[in-house]
Amino acid sequence: MLAPALSLLSACVATVTPILAAAPPSEARPPSALDVPAIRRYFAADDILPSLPAPAVFGVERVAAFEEHDHFAYVSGTTSDLVRRTFYFRPNLIVIDDQVDSRVASQAPRLLDAVVPRAAEGVRFRGQSLLPPAPDAGESSGGRAAWTRSLQIIGFAKDGEPILPACSAEQRRDDVRLELVEKGGAAGGRTIRLWLPNGPASGRIEILDHDDKKLVPNRLLPAGILPSDMGAVQRRLQWDLPYQTGTETVWDTGHPSTELKRMVETGQIKPCRTVEIGCGTGSDAIYLASQGFDVTAIDIAPTALSIAARKAEQAGVQVNWMLADILNVPPLEPFDVVYDRGCYHEVRQRDPGAYVAAVKKLTRDRSKVLILAGNANKDTYWRFEGPPRVKEQDIRSDFTNGFRLLQLREFRFDPARGQKQGALAWSILLERGD
Repeated sequence: MLAPALSLLSACVATVTPILAAAPPSEARPPSALDVPAIRRYFAADDILPSLPAPAVFGVERVAAFEEHDHFAYVSGTTSDLVRRTFYFRPNLIVIDDQVDSRVASQAPRLLDAVVPRAAEGVRFRGQSLLPPAPDAGESSGGRAAWTRSLQIIGFAKDGEPILPACSAEQRRDDVRLELVEKGGAAGGRTIRLWLPNGPASGRIEILDHDDKKLVPNRLLPAGILPSDMGAVQRRLQWDLPYQTGTETVWDTGHPSTELKRMVETGQIKPCRTVEIGCGTGSDAIYLASQGFDVTAIDIAPTALSIAARKAEQAGVQVNWMLADILNVPPLEPFDVVYDRGCYHEVRQRDPGAYVAAVKKLTRDRSKVLILAGNANKDTYWRFEGPPRVKEQDIRSDFTNGFRLLQLREFRFDPARGQKQGALAWSILLERGD
């Protein structure tokens, strides 16, 4: 258990009270309450969610991040005066992390008081609120000075009284670490740990069962909206499972790409602000960081990103790891270089236009894009099924609008373990611009 560094404000069965309606200052508005029963109904459904509920359900103007998981659902949203993270831990627990502009914090509705009547459902809610101490004078909260933070834990039950977990939390310089410990109950007993950063950045999550078995290993929360339809969930599992089982060696060489190193060593790609899409276990991102690049690395496989973060720590380099879908990247400042080894040839099989649109979001005029992709030309030496192969005319067609082709050359991927040589590939260097 963590040392309880937060002040317990209340622990009570939620009741319905009027929401404060005082007029806020013109430049700041108090946040809206969540519709907690609606969130419970939505995420308690047995079916895979076809779409994300409206932002208003979460009391926000824009949903910035979303993930649907077997053990939890997560939504992060914002307004001009609020950063709100909402967690639904199946089957009967909701956690809300609010960071509110201090100018309107006193006018914000208390979530525990804002739960609408439950008589029709026969569901009882019980909650407790935690308020971290304010930052020291002169300190900013992740770039957000004079913001107030609150955490609310809400349990519910149809039969009997809801049982809340034991809560402890630690206010640190850059985040709050929250631990919830359940004893028995509908979930069978579990420990939930959350690392919640100051500001809107993504945090981390870990869930253990009563025997300390990892139901959700310590991993990143999403930085963007992850797809949740059945096919997308299967694809996400398809990419993460090999890293969980150690079978990713089919495509993971364990060292940086020889072709990438050639491009850096010859000066065709110079140290700059760079994003890698589909970074896997991070060998290339770590290499770029070691060469002086400012690197953000994106992947949809949380296990791969956890491995990558450990490797980066061992190498003594800093990389900004992000769990996100590259076809729905979170808002980011454009990069000088986009690098991709093995993502384009996979994604273009389903939607080449969406891939190109995503790359455009990540670039600006004169940004460069380096893509290493499977080559569809005849390869008498390659006897394995993958990787997907791309024809030269497809490359030229995909990037007709908005990019100039600077280089298109054949090479071979580095062989993975157990292979004598790698598959025939394309080295594609593009520049953003008409």
